[in-house]
Amino acid sequence: MNKKKTHTIDIIFPLALFLVFTASALLVILLAANTYRNITTQSHDNYTSRTSLSYIREKIRHNDASGSIDIGNLDGEDCLLISQSYGGSDYITYIYQDRGSLKELFVKDGVDVNLSNGTEIMPVEDFSVEKETDTLYFFTVIDTYGNEDSILINIKSRSVEREVAVHE
Repeated sequence: MNKKKTHTIDIIFPLALFLVFTASALLVILLAANTYRNITTQSHDNYTSRTSLSYIREKIRHNDASGSIDIGNLDGEDCLLISQSYGGSDYITYIYQDRGSLKELFVKDGVDVNLSNGTEIMPVEDFSVEKETDTLYFFTVIDTYGNEDSILINIKSRSVEREVAVHE
C-alpha cells in the first residue's frame, strides 16, 4: 500500500489562498461601493443647479420672440421676464428666487406682483441674471449644497427695455 504523508503546508496553503481571495473580493466590493456612493452624491449635488438652468434655457428658447425676453428686479431679487400674448391679452412670466426656491409666476401684464405667490420650481440658494448685451444673458444658480453653475444664453430676438413695478 502506498500511504501519503500529509504535511502542515498541505492544509495551510489552500487555507491561506482562500483567505487572500476572500480579502481581495471584500476589498473590491468596498472600493466599488465607495465609488458608487461618490458618483451618486456628485450626481445629486449637480442635479438642482443644472436642472434649473436647463429649465430657464428651455423657457427662453420656447418663448424667444421679438422683445419677449428681458430681466428685472422684484423686491431686490433678480428675475427673468418673459412676455407672452394669449387670447388678445398680454401676460408676463417671472422667474426668480424667493425664500430658498426658484419660482415662476405667470400673471396678466399690469397685475400687482407678490413674490410669495410664485410656484416653486426647485430649491436653490441663489439665482442671478445679468444682461451682457441686447441678446446675451448670463444666469447663475447656487443650489442648496453650495454648488454654483452658470450658463450664457444668446437669444435670437432683441429685447425691449421695460420697467417693472412691484406692489406688495
